[in-house]
Amino acid sequence: MELTQLTYQGFPCIGYGSESTLYRVDEHLVAKVPLPHCPIENLDHEFSLGNLLCEAGISAPRMEGIFEMIFSSGRKPALVMQYVPGSKVSDLTNPNLKAHAIALLKAERSKAIDYGFFMKDVGFDNGIYLPREDKVVLVDFISWQKEGHDCPGCPRERIK
Repeated sequence: MELTQLTYQGFPCIGYGSESTLYRVDEHLVAKVPLPHCPIENLDHEFSLGNLLCEAGISAPRMEGIFEMIFSSGRKPALVMQYVPGSKVSDLTNPNLKAHAIALLKAERSKAIDYGFFMKDVGFDNGIYLPREDKVVLVDFISWQKEGHDCPGCPRERIK
């Protein structure tokens, strides 16, 4: 994996997960940095699947590439992708809006399934609702698989 350098300049942390930390790089980009216990091949996997989703016309962030972020504590790989300015479907508080966003999320997932994707992590945290466009963008597909697709970070067990 060839890495382009990106020097950490106090980017705000905008999210944590069980496998990564998300930093806002600028108004258009975020960097997903895996936690120490996670293999960096996961970045290749998510980058690859993100590109496949976009190519299929499924709403997902545009993938920019895998960069080496330089922190004061050392160097870490990061998946840099489009920042999606919206709200997690799970965080919506208006019941009618949340129900609508869930329906949009399920429709995007259905398109992904029809295209041959298999999903393991299907919580409402993995969809960002964009009110201006009235759509949901799928995020965090590290545990997904695609029929006929294999890369170094692909999960070895097939999701049923």
